[in-house]
Amino acid sequence: QDSRGDANLVIRCKFCKRVSNADIIPGSILPYSLDDSGHFKTIAKFDCRGLEFTEFSPRCGWSASSVNSDAVFDDISLTDEIWCDYDEKGKCEVSIQNFQSQIIKLKC
Repeated sequence: QDSRGDANLVIRCKFCKRVSNADIIPGSILPYSLDDSGHFKTIAKFDCRGLEFTEFSPRCGWSASSVNSDAVFDDISLTDEIWCDYDEKGKCEVSIQNFQSQIIKLKC
């Protein structure tokens, strides 16, 4: 939070003290499904003021659901850009592999 309101990310430069922020645009977060596999898809949009994202590091807190059952896997870590587990209900391996991302600057 700064004097102009709240943001999802607020940072202050330790050298010049300039405040920059980024907000997730409401309604822009979308799921990535099996049908999207192998293709880039926009999963979130951000309004950035005074900063520009250059890299995405997925880290922790992701969720996935099995295509063979209603099993849901929460708090997935993609720090190593790969995740594997076993779906007991669907009796199959589940995984996220070959994770790639790209950041596209939108013109407003």
